[in-house]
Amino acid sequence: MNKIRAVLIDDENDSIEVMKMLLSKHCPHVEIMGWANSVDTGFKIIKEHSPHLVFLDVEMPGKSGFELLRELPEKNFHVIMVTGYENYAIKAIKYSALDYILKPVDVEDLKNAVAKLDPLKLSSDPRLAHFGALLKEDTPVYDKLMISSLEGFKNINLSNIIYMESKSGNYCIFHLSNGSSEVVTKSMSHFEKLLPKDNFYRIHRSHLVNLNSVLSYENTTGELVLTNMQKLLVSVRKRSEFKKKMNA
Repeated sequence: MNKIRAVLIDDENDSIEVMKMLLSKHCPHVEIMGWANSVDTGFKIIKEHSPHLVFLDVEMPGKSGFELLRELPEKNFHVIMVTGYENYAIKAIKYSALDYILKPVDVEDLKNAVAKLDPLKLSSDPRLAHFGALLKEDTPVYDKLMISSLEGFKNINLSNIIYMESKSGNYCIFHLSNGSSEVVTKSMSHFEKLLPKDNFYRIHRSHLVNLNSVLSYENTTGELVLTNMQKLLVSVRKRSEFKKKMNA
């Protein structure tokens, strides 16, 4: 397995020590080149070691992790946020198909995040350019979503998503307006938190729909018809809220 050069940036020494221990035990192919407790020292070790991967805390005294990223002239590395805060900025990271891990760090989350990286393909990875552009935006506008599967990843327009279908085994299927479908190795709950709530609504535990793709809805049966002519049922307990969403 190819070695991944990594640096750790976190103002909490305990967090750095925990991450070093977890990586050594569960991700031995990750080579820790250095670590830092502030944005200023983090800037220096990134320049010094040219890592493939940076584990970065968001909230640090003085400057945030995002300020560090904005100040770097080149961002030819991946970022995994390791933080106790699941906020709007973290959602921006998820839209760029980069990852984050909430503290306390879950081993499976860590392994899954690291598994996404291939240092040999780093220079041609479109996610880096997408992330770099995002950091330059004062008010990011999210009209695309990067989805990952066992085969790789794909950038899709939110408007092209008709609905999502949840499957057992922690994966789901995106049904798109061009008639194709994409099997994604994340749960629908993951995307429910991520997608804009004004446009997407979970009508049933098995289905999340793009409200702009709804052609009709039958009050008596709770059946809706989508633009691809797919018929789905809105669960009884969701019908009142669904109608409010559609009439908003």
